[in-house]
Amino acid sequence: MTALDVARDYRARGWYCIPIPYEAKRPTLDCWPDLRLEADDLAEHFNGGPSNVGVLLGAPSGDLADVDLDCSETIALADALLPSTAAVFGRASKPRSHRLYASEIQTEKFADVDGTMLVEIRSTGGQTVFPGSTHPSGEAVEWAEDGDPAHVEPGELRHAVVHLAVAALIARHWPGDGMRHETALAAAGFLARAGVDAESVVRIITGAARVAGDPEWSDRKRAALDTVAAIRSGEAATGGPRLGELLTGDGRKVVERMRKWLGATDELALPRSEPEAAKTSQAQRLVALVPDGGLFRAPDGETAFATLPVNTHMETWPVRSKGFRRWLVGRFYQEEGKPPSAQALVDAFGALEARAQFGGRVHDVRVRVGGFSDRIYLDLVNAEWETVEIAPTGWRIITDPPVKFRRARGMQALPHPVPGGSVDELAAFINVKSDEQRALIMAWLVAALRPDGPYPVLAFVGEHGTAKSTTEELCRALIDPNIAMLRAEPSDPRDVMIAAKNGWIIALDNLSDLEPWLSDCLCRLATGGGFATRELYSDDDETIFVAQRPAMLNGIDAVISRPDLLDRAIIIDLPRIRDDRRRPRGEFWSAFEAARPRILGALLTAVSAALRRVGDVRLDSLPRMADFATWAHAAEPALGLQPGEFLAAYGGNRAAAHDLALEASPIASSLRTLAEAGDWAGTAAELLGALCKVADDTTKKLKTWPTTPRTLGTALRRIAPNLRAVGVSVEFSDQRELGPRRRQVSIQRVTVADRSQRSERSGGGSEPGFAFRRNDGPFRRNDAGNAGTSPGNNGNAGNGPVPTLSADEEAEL
Repeated sequence: MTALDVARDYRARGWYCIPIPYEAKRPTLDCWPDLRLEADDLAEHFNGGPSNVGVLLGAPSGDLADVDLDCSETIALADALLPSTAAVFGRASKPRSHRLYASEIQTEKFADVDGTMLVEIRSTGGQTVFPGSTHPSGEAVEWAEDGDPAHVEPGELRHAVVHLAVAALIARHWPGDGMRHETALAAAGFLARAGVDAESVVRIITGAARVAGDPEWSDRKRAALDTVAAIRSGEAATGGPRLGELLTGDGRKVVERMRKWLGATDELALPRSEPEAAKTSQAQRLVALVPDGGLFRAPDGETAFATLPVNTHMETWPVRSKGFRRWLVGRFYQEEGKPPSAQALVDAFGALEARAQFGGRVHDVRVRVGGFSDRIYLDLVNAEWETVEIAPTGWRIITDPPVKFRRARGMQALPHPVPGGSVDELAAFINVKSDEQRALIMAWLVAALRPDGPYPVLAFVGEHGTAKSTTEELCRALIDPNIAMLRAEPSDPRDVMIAAKNGWIIALDNLSDLEPWLSDCLCRLATGGGFATRELYSDDDETIFVAQRPAMLNGIDAVISRPDLLDRAIIIDLPRIRDDRRRPRGEFWSAFEAARPRILGALLTAVSAALRRVGDVRLDSLPRMADFATWAHAAEPALGLQPGEFLAAYGGNRAAAHDLALEASPIASSLRTLAEAGDWAGTAAELLGALCKVADDTTKKLKTWPTTPRTLGTALRRIAPNLRAVGVSVEFSDQRELGPRRRQVSIQRVTVADRSQRSERSGGGSEPGFAFRRNDGPFRRNDAGNAGTSPGNNGNAGNGPVPTLSADEEAEL
């Protein structure tokens, strides 16, 4: 690409570019801070000759901030201490030395006491030479990750950069053998008294020791935690003064510089005295225990949350939860040696909730699976609060994801995934008839690891003894294990809403028939929709919950019969297990538990492959649930499938679903008989009469047989897509010349070539005719700054909303 091409690309991203001389870093134009070159202006300044491309930072380019890592220590520490972002670049000798964020932060520099620059926050009023340029050293400036800059609050970003600068400064002055353990103790005491939380204390000290070449750097974690615990319990511990004596060079100046960066006065760096504590109320002291910046609210505007340091990790809890209450009471007891009063807790919760609600910080909070930029995060739900980060380049286990997760009661831990496994191991544990069924189950599992849908409903059907419940339980155990793996049929939409709010996968067991309301609920979960119920003990307030969730169910018969849900479902008809293939339950689950880490690792690898390939997928035609189909197609190589193998299996399954829908409809057979006799047109009342002449008496006595033109119209619209799939077109039109409210129904046989054209004119839920478009990142932040949501919050990875119709909307056509 030429410099002009690069500049045009950056302008399309919302960034303003300026010309920089080739192999230079500084612009020569005096007016460069005020230059705003639009796309049409760029050719005048980038005229084809060698040139570097500078990007204006800060407000001109949508609050684009560049964290410039100027020394080897900050480069080595950045991944552990800075927020994750998908926009990273550098050059061969300083790889990943620039991290881009969207943040209204101010420019600030952090240097060693000798003047050596450690790290800079570059924002409004500055510029940076971007990829597509050549450094004065002759090295190419290149992207390491060419994604979207992460949105980070200014306070949060500065907080992280300060910790990075502190860690780098300690590393540069870390002493030699014989004083390292004592240095770790003193550094922990200094940082804890300066207000740094326990997890960050550990990261800073272990990171500094590692980068300084301390061979026992991992042991410094214990020293740091012991010091923090001693300070909390009121015991003596060394701190800033001793640290100044131990660090190399002018240690006292180093400590003073870090104290200034951290905003810690001499008072703040010392333990609080008892008389000072007595001046404040218990409620005030409880509120002060919650870290600054740890409070926020969810996008719904109702729920207040707190992110809290626990041992060496961070946890997120609703402010009104028992988990947060236990943490707060425990911290108060650690500080003061006695529990707070009940009234103090009530007052503190009220104040903390108000701070969270009106403090301006808004974050999406996810359960089990979340997304940020071009990465997916899977909460392992273990005691260490570890998370799997899945990127296009692979996956890894981390403890500081950019997505905030909450833990609901009943959620169970996933094992540590093991790399190098194969999804083929799954075949030993699932009872299926064919490779096509196995491919569909694997595709559903990979789709269930997406943070946003749509998600097809996976339905297992079969007679007794086909392992329906076991297969469903196994699928859930791979992604979202729970104390109650499978649940009985819910009694109302509120039960569905609660299950979706407190878990990732909805798994229903042993259903005999789906009530219409439950079928509609599952449709909304599959493609996205809201649930609204009246708040308890309230006449006016509603609780509204919007969700997309992967769902499974099982039953003996064809449980799903309504066409709108069949259109969103994958039906797996399981074969009976031969007696010689049965295994004792204990033996079966022991073998599965041994294989589960490897199978999970293989699924994560497939998700990584899908992230890498999905932007390049082009399908000739898109089925219903187009985003699911595109995603599964992108994962095919990692699932051991041949190109197109999933789509063939999915197409066959959808054809079978059409047959099921028609078999379940009392009017389908009569309509097909009527169409075979020739084209038919008339009113709904006339059509009902014609169908009654064709249908047998047994069919007409069914409860589901329509008895009025209106109920016939509703039934027709439900099965119109299924009829079109077998060559029968049902169309509705107004015939105003025949009088008011005169609606005509036309029934015709159509060929395969005619169907797509007729489906565009029919109102009966036609297949959407849209194409997949490439998107630079399938999981972007929305305008409110909430992580893990896709554009428009509809879960379609940049395709725009998939047009779907509820049963009520169809009835109005």
